[in-house]
This record gives sequence, C-alpha cells and structure tokens, in this order.
Amino acid sequence: MVNQSRLIVLVLAILLSSSNQFFVQILRTNNLAQAENVSITKVHLDIRKQKKGTENELRKVLKIQQEVLFQQELLKNSKDRQAIAKHELAYQESLKKLKEIFEPVGWAGNMLKDAVAIPANYENGAWQISLTFDNNGSDLFAKITGEMAGTGLALGIFLNDKLISSPTVGSEYQGKGITGGRAVITGYFTQAAATELASLLRAGSLPK
Repeated sequence: MVNQSRLIVLVLAILLSSSNQFFVQILRTNNLAQAENVSITKVHLDIRKQKKGTENELRKVLKIQQEVLFQQELLKNSKDRQAIAKHELAYQESLKKLKEIFEPVGWAGNMLKDAVAIPANYENGAWQISLTFDNNGSDLFAKITGEMAGTGLALGIFLNDKLISSPTVGSEYQGKGITGGRAVITGYFTQAAATELASLLRAGSLPK
C-alpha cells in the first residue's frame, strides 16, 4: 500500500531551445491537493522523414521557430498578454508546419529497448543519449537511413509531436543504412539533462 502522506509527484517539462538543447525541469511536491491538479503526459518518440522538395522550407521554418522561442524567452516575465499570445500563436504555427514537412515511417517509441546518457566526444563536456532499438526498430532504422543517405533530406526525431533534431545521413550509408540497432540523440546536453531524459525513456514512459 502506498503511504499517501509521503507521495511525491514528479512533473517533467521538456523544452527546446534555439540550439536544439533539452531543458528538463522537475517539480516535486508532496501536496496531495496540488498533485490532483497535475496532468502527466506520456512521452511519445518517433522518427519521420523529410518530404522531397522541402529543403528551403525546413530551413525557413526552423529559423522562424528559433526567433519565436527567443522572443518568448524575453517575454517570460512580461505582462504584455497580446505579445505573449501573438508569439505563442506563431510558435504553434511553426510546429504545424514542421509536422507537414515530415512524414511518418512507422518507427515508434515502442521499438526502443534502452536509453543511456553518455559523454559526447566534445571538449565542452557535453553529454548525449545513446539509444538501442529492438530487432524491428533496428531493421526499420537501417531501411530508412539507407533510403535517406546522401539525399540531403533530414530524419526528423519528434518528441510529443515536436521536432527535437533533424540530422541528415551521410552518403556512405546509402543502400545499407545505419545498422547495429543503435543511434544517438545529441544537442549539447548537460549531464543532468541527458541523465533525466534517458531515465524517463528507459523507465517505460514511452507507449508500449
């Protein structure tokens, strides 16, 4: 039986900065009244591929989104509700356009076996998240990357319908794709942010 007097509620907020970096914010509370008003959403991870002919559009929308996020940060403590609403609308519109640029390929979060935070090979002390796929995920990832390799089109990594990374695949993987059942999410994570995100993914928060 759970001792409700010691219940701890964790709320995870994952935000994306203009540099494609996660910021993980945790709220811990033992206030049951407050906990009742907390809505916890499962994290959904999926991979999509960029549609042909959208290269310029992708660059344009990403630039707009970066500018909007920057303005939202400046308005964080502002009382200008009109400006806040305007930039929120622009941000939501950028999310919609990004989803239109990419198309699903069938790779979903339930194909993820493990997620581990590891140091990146950078001098600035950045961290990254190493992902391991199951057999189906591994085969599909190899197929997708084999098709995308050398095209200049991006793989879209989406977290809760938000684009968090859009890497391209080198021409050396053309045909065979990236095999081995592994991939890495980079973005100049701090160790704490990378560990928190990896723990969330590994703990089964992804739909199964």
